[in-house]
This record gives sequence, structure tokens and C-alpha cells, in this order.
Amino acid sequence: HAMLRLPHPRLSTLVRTIPTSVAFISSAEKAKEVASALGKEEVIGVDCEGVMLGRFGQLCTIQIATERGDTFMFDACRDGVAQALAPLLSNSSVLKVFHDCREDSSALYHQHGITLECVFDTQATMLVGDRTDHQTSYWELVRQLLVDAEEEPSDGTLGDDPKFKALMAEDPELWRRRPLPQDIVNYALSGCLHLIPLYHAIQNKYLTSAEAMTDAIGYSDHWVSYRHLNPQLKSAADVIKPPAEGVNRQSYGRKLQAMLASRTPTGELFWKLNAAPRVGFTTNPRPLQRFRDVAIGDIVDVCVSKVSWNGR
Repeated sequence: HAMLRLPHPRLSTLVRTIPTSVAFISSAEKAKEVASALGKEEVIGVDCEGVMLGRFGQLCTIQIATERGDTFMFDACRDGVAQALAPLLSNSSVLKVFHDCREDSSALYHQHGITLECVFDTQATMLVGDRTDHQTSYWELVRQLLVDAEEEPSDGTLGDDPKFKALMAEDPELWRRRPLPQDIVNYALSGCLHLIPLYHAIQNKYLTSAEAMTDAIGYSDHWVSYRHLNPQLKSAADVIKPPAEGVNRQSYGRKLQAMLASRTPTGELFWKLNAAPRVGFTTNPRPLQRFRDVAIGDIVDVCVSKVSWNGR
């Protein structure tokens, strides 16, 4: 493994400062050694990156942060590295903090046979717990709970930098490339470094009873179980498979299960299908009326009626 230098962002003292180094682990032997040590932690922050991350994409890196601020980046493209983390990720004695673990859970399960256990999902807790009415992004939650507005830098050092999103859009294979560019490593690490502080902030603000904490874990388990949605699909392309002969060709007719992810400000519905990059939208008045009582996180039966120009 190698030690990589990282920048130090200007955040409030509530936010764990980014460490000056991170271990990049690319061998199964070293991953097993580190995972064994991390198994002694009470709580860790976890995030994943990949090419079309999810059930049918490729998991490429796994980032883990500790309460002390130690940070590890595991190269899941190397044989045996992800599997070496299985005992840790399925350890029911170590709390794993994620922000929207759904595609991570699906990728780990379908590609590496890893079942996540003991997960606290910051998005699920905020979203399904009726503390917000939309999918709160990781950085939105950091700003909301950890950073004073007057302390937030104006130079783009806090939050998603548009240039990284543009870079990933331009290079779909980015996360497979080795060595990873330093700024991409920094971007990936930023996705897990504040998870444990977020967990504590949510716990202190919203989860003041044992019952509330139990509910949060239940919400998180529901996000983890997303991996089982639509088991009949063999590929993401199956979602938009053309109808058979004799079927009304104005409708694709593909029947699926869909998890309601969010409602837009104008009332449209966004669905997750466990088939990234394919997702679902409901925009027409009649089906919107039919789904009016569906709550965020609910899973319902749907039928694909149309496909967007890009097939997604």
C-alpha cells in the first residue's frame, strides 16, 4: 500500500478534518490485515465508488474512515481485496455508517457475495424518518448539520466540485483506471470522511430515545435490502427490453418493482429499480394520482410505459 497526501479543507471544528495521509490498499493480504484491525472499532464510515455503481456495474473502490480520522482506500478491482473486507462489513458488532447505501449494498452483494450488517444510513434516517421530503445529498447534510453557514468557504472547497462530475461524465471508465489521479482519490475520500460526525449529529439532534434509534436502524436495513429488488432481471438492459410480438407496442409492458426515492418540487416521482443506471420517473397525472399515498422508501409494482431517448 502507499501513503497519499490529501488537502485540508476549512470546515468548522464539528467536522472531522481530512487526514494528511491515507492508506491505499491493493492486495488481499494487506486488506485482510487492515480489516481485522478495523473489526475492533465500534463505528466506521463506509463509501464505495465504481463504474455504473450497482448490481450490474463494477465496484472499484471502497473507502473506510474511523472515529480517529484514519482513512483507508481499498482497490476493489484487485482480486480478493473486496472479499477480504467481508468479515468486517458483515460484522454485527461494528456499526457501518453510509450515506445512501442502496447501490453499494447491491454491488457488494451481487458482485462479491458480501451482505452488509449493522448499517446506519444517514440518508435513510433523514428521508424515511420524515425529517426531509427529498433525497438529501451527502454534502447538503454536511452543510445542514456540521458546518455553520458563515464558516462555509466560498471557493468551492466544501462539497461536490462540478469539475469532478463533468470528468466522470466524460470518462465512464474513470474508476477502473490505475493509478487513480490524486484529485479523484481526494474526491472519493471526501465521501466517507464526515460520515461518523454526521451519525453523531443525527443521533444527538433526532435520535434521543432508544425507540428512535431502533427505527433508524430499521430504515437503514430497508435501504440495505434494496439489493433484492427485481431479482428476475439478468441485466440493466432487461428493464427496457422491447415488448413481445402481439403486445401493445405503445407500452413496453415490462412489469417491475420500484422503490420510491423522491418527489420533485413539481410533484413528479423518481423511482429506483436496482438496475443502475436505469431509473424510473412518473410524470403523467393519472399514475401520479394512483401513487399519491406512496411514501418515500415504499416498494410498489409498476409497469414501464415509455423509455427516454437515452434509454435510462
